Amino acid sequence: MADFVVTVLGVAGFIGFLLAGRMDDVNASPFDVFAFVWFFTFGGIKFFLPWLLWKRAAAKRGSPGRWALD
Repeated sequence: MADFVVTVLGVAGFIGFLLAGRMDDVNASPFDVFAFVWFFTFGGIKFFLPWLLWKRAAAKRGSPGRWALD
């Protein structure tokens, strides 16, 4: 579910910023930059999401190896 939400937010934000840039053609450049920053930020989150979810699941399990050094 988290993967789907990140995908929807990334694509919706990207399209939203690009549409805002086209509506305000004189000042479109900042909107285009924000669109690509938004898109690649959510792309990075989507790329690392399996690792983040794995770390979260491991923390919930309370694996004994994690506390062995305490």
